[in-house]
Amino acid sequence: SDPSRPVEADRSLRYGLLWGEVEGDVAPGLRALAGARAEVGRALWGSGRLRMAPRLSLRYRAGRRTTLSAAAGRTWQYAQALVAGAPGHDGVAVSGVFWTLAGDTVPAIRSDVYTLGAERWLADGVLASATAYLRDADGVRIPHPAEGWLVDRPLSVAARNRARGVDVSVRRLAGRWTGSAGYAYGVSELEAAGERFPAPTGREHTLDLSGMLKVAGELRVGAAYTLASGVRYTRYEWVLEDCGGAAEEGCRFATYARPPGAMRAPTYRSLDLLADWSASLGRWQMGAYAQLRNVLRRDNVGAYTASRPICTKPQGGSCHPILEPDPTSWDPRTNRFLPGLPFLPLAGVRVAF
Repeated sequence: SDPSRPVEADRSLRYGLLWGEVEGDVAPGLRALAGARAEVGRALWGSGRLRMAPRLSLRYRAGRRTTLSAAAGRTWQYAQALVAGAPGHDGVAVSGVFWTLAGDTVPAIRSDVYTLGAERWLADGVLASATAYLRDADGVRIPHPAEGWLVDRPLSVAARNRARGVDVSVRRLAGRWTGSAGYAYGVSELEAAGERFPAPTGREHTLDLSGMLKVAGELRVGAAYTLASGVRYTRYEWVLEDCGGAAEEGCRFATYARPPGAMRAPTYRSLDLLADWSASLGRWQMGAYAQLRNVLRRDNVGAYTASRPICTKPQGGSCHPILEPDPTSWDPRTNRFLPGLPFLPLAGVRVAF
């Protein structure tokens, strides 16, 4: 942040908006949807009083079975959460509850998204699709990315997020059995303070498989499996710094940040099973279902929340960041995460009339 700007707390941000859109055929087989939002309010850091958000999408029928599409659009986001590390009673706690509101010292996030897509019917009821995307978001607030002690540095800096990727899928939408297979590849990077690094919480690879079989009557059974790269995160360590003797007197507790986005949690794997039954009784639609979540009983940890102290009481000399255990390891003895979904049986009924 700019040190010349005073820190300001403001509980609200008021703005007005006006939007409109138009849709129609612009050529044989080509349909367009165009729109725009005009958001008007007080001037924010990095933007004026008027903030425009245009969008345009095109859809072209290239044949009886093939459709192509392209779209571009802009959005503005005025509130964002800042994730930061701070010493806790037994280590470094990472919190995402520090919400910031756009104003004189915090920018609004301006996000531009571009997509290209294609769909093709491979056979009756079988649809294949592919979508490539590019997202450019400016004004994201993040902790200062430099590796080192969390002292004598700004609480946060403005960053630019660039993400790109592709999603492909094949779906069978009709018949005794239905199912889908999808794969997503995405890379998300941040640029801030002269550094470029992987964005925390990113997953590069995700595979989704699902299927449903009609066994008899209106009884169906199915399964869904997800395999994904471990989520990225930045590790914060709590250590004793500048210790002159064997006792803790005179020592200073400090937090040390490892390289941003360099850590990766374990691979995510999840298998779910489902049974579903439905029937009609006059005008009433009735049904029942049973699910088994996380049949593989995988831990599937969530977001990174804390790191335990690496060194709490030196046995002589100074205590500085220790590289063992391996700082690139997600070893639960030194890192903690939000718990993932456990093995969970579910059952329910539904009635519609």
